[in-house]
Amino acid sequence: MATENNQKRVYFCLTSGRSGTTYLAGLIRRNLTDIACHHEPYPDCFGKAVLWKHQGDTEKLLGRFRQKEWLINHSSKQAYIETNHAFLKSFYDVAMDAFPHMKLFHLVRDPLKVARSEANREYDIKRIHFPMSHYRLPDGRRHIRWALCSLEPIFDSCPNIKLSRFQFYMLQWIEIENRAMQFLDRYNKHDDCFTIHAPVDYKDPDKVNAILDFLEVPRKKKIKEQPTSGGHHNKNLTPTVITDQDHDEYAEIIEAVPKSYLEIFHRAPYDAYPWADVLRK
Repeated sequence: MATENNQKRVYFCLTSGRSGTTYLAGLIRRNLTDIACHHEPYPDCFGKAVLWKHQGDTEKLLGRFRQKEWLINHSSKQAYIETNHAFLKSFYDVAMDAFPHMKLFHLVRDPLKVARSEANREYDIKRIHFPMSHYRLPDGRRHIRWALCSLEPIFDSCPNIKLSRFQFYMLQWIEIENRAMQFLDRYNKHDDCFTIHAPVDYKDPDKVNAILDFLEVPRKKKIKEQPTSGGHHNKNLTPTVITDQDHDEYAEIIEAVPKSYLEIFHRAPYDAYPWADVLRK
């Protein structure tokens, strides 16, 4: 039987795509028992759900989320985790009403690599004609379903720049990190959040053990002090190679974006990451 809502431990991820979520899912599945681990859950709350969040259409968003809530509450496991990047794109506020005691993983990766990898992933999806990868925005444009809907204010914050896809994903990363900090502040969830600096922390055995301990479920019998590695790295068909043009376009965004979006990078956890120095100028 499923445990009751107030007893089941529920975990979501505060993160952008291309930030180690697939690896986290593999790590959990290989080492832990009694936890339902879903990297591609049903419903996934991408696509139209992201648009509904932007439009403030809570009724439609709740209709989609209630399906997810039912499946979580009827899981036979004592804990449940979704290791994907939908949470901060669509259903994070409505989820708090259903699961106020949730805990979080905040997965952070160098934004240059995130944005380049996301742009490459979109290119690969279009190149192979991946099915059901797009939906229609209100103005009729086709838009990739795993991204923010492109109507959020941050995408109008650099009016003098004709955004490349790399720059679109750079702005998306900044928006998602701002949402992460706002969520933790608004709901007083900092103590319920475990930060993972991907992929660096996955190579640290002590950090990996701490990640598994944070989930508070039993380890598999053969897994004691030394956990097995995580799942495969979710590689693109097109390798992530940072070019001089990427650096230039990154600098252009940092110069143009309102400084209010960059204030969070002066605080933890970002103040510990050398790649964030440019964001603090």
